[in-house]
Amino acid sequence: NGQFGESRWVETFPGKRKMQACLRKSKKSEFAGNLYSYAEQNRSNLSAGTSMVHKLKREGGELSASFDYFHYYRVGNQLMDSFKPDTLKGHEGNTDLYVGQIDAVYPLSEVWKLQAGVKTSFVTIDNTAGYMRPSASGWLPDGALGSRFVYDENINASYLQAGYEKDRLKSQRAKLEHTHVHGDFGGNTQQKDSSFTTNYFHLFPTIALQYGLTSEHLFQFSYGRRITR
Repeated sequence: NGQFGESRWVETFPGKRKMQACLRKSKKSEFAGNLYSYAEQNRSNLSAGTSMVHKLKREGGELSASFDYFHYYRVGNQLMDSFKPDTLKGHEGNTDLYVGQIDAVYPLSEVWKLQAGVKTSFVTIDNTAGYMRPSASGWLPDGALGSRFVYDENINASYLQAGYEKDRLKSQRAKLEHTHVHGDFGGNTQQKDSSFTTNYFHLFPTIALQYGLTSEHLFQFSYGRRITR
């Protein structure tokens, strides 16, 4: 009946990085002028997680759960001053990832064991790039260059596995996965806003057979279907 838990909290302190300004003369056809570039960027990353394991009364049985969170953030500005000055003002990116999982192991007998679990994850991405150009009244937004991309993803998966182990080992596993993805792109005056949505189910069956011919020779057969991201 024992149980224990674990948690963690890791933070990468905000870092500020400046790229050295670059100033040089340039000649192109009949034009001549100065090129100037300056960039500044801040980054901040954060991750946290917790986990728990509970031992069941039945020997070999347990219930486990975990949750993880990841956050990635960056913001920066970049000034480009050449023949036609412009600046990347307010370049910002946010990424958040949430992952939760529950697994259970329950021995049915001395040779049979049942395993099951569920897992869900959420991903959110929000990237914005805003450009500005100088004018007589100051810097004004340039909608022809700016953009914003928003992406949301949710994956839900569950699995069931039955295992038999004695002189021979036979296990079967089935995994069902549901994926939902949605994205939006906009913030540009020269292009129409667009979006996409994807929604689908996948079944991933797996079967594995193992037979010990002798103490030194083993025969094994397996078949499965999986997805790689």
